[in-house]
Amino acid sequence: MERESQMEVLEKTLPRSDVSGSKFRVTADGNEALQRGTEIFEQVQRRQRHIMQPSQYELETEIGKDKAIQWFGTFYKRMMADPRMAVLFNNKDSEANVSALVHGKRLALALWSRWTDDQSYYHEVGNNMFRRLQEGHTRAKQCPMRSKRLQGRGFTTAQRNSWLGHLWLAGKESSIPPKLNDQVVQHLATLIGFYGPFVEANSKA
Repeated sequence: MERESQMEVLEKTLPRSDVSGSKFRVTADGNEALQRGTEIFEQVQRRQRHIMQPSQYELETEIGKDKAIQWFGTFYKRMMADPRMAVLFNNKDSEANVSALVHGKRLALALWSRWTDDQSYYHEVGNNMFRRLQEGHTRAKQCPMRSKRLQGRGFTTAQRNSWLGHLWLAGKESSIPPKLNDQVVQHLATLIGFYGPFVEANSKA
């Protein structure tokens, strides 16, 4: 069976006019992610200190690289099914129009290469990791599936928090040890400001 494009998946979720306009349907999973991510973000902000990622030993013995790839694949699967996040994936762009597993593997290996001495990212994805990440975020911000008001602008605060929430929920679904799931997501929450500034959008867009 051929893999469906991101647009085909999205069109099964809501009408095309809702994708490109400022209004869209929300989903129960999407709202759960937004709520959980908001809680995580606010909790980290109250602490006012950097939270370190788990040690290499913890990552390798309690999660493992293959499990991490599965976790992040589940994370992207959740985001692509959430209309709030799906508008960031341009199905006409070859880099963006790939499966959730491919997206998840890219990010999992990028983080794994930063947190351990594993170099799989550079062998399987390529060099210039930070440039690739920046280009990916720029493509997402400029995605034509966003409303005209938001195209080319920053991610919304709801998208920021949903990102964190989907990652935490994906970790739970993937049976990541709760302590490590919390620590990884909270660590990334302390870094997420690098991808701002964020836009306060209406209707939790």
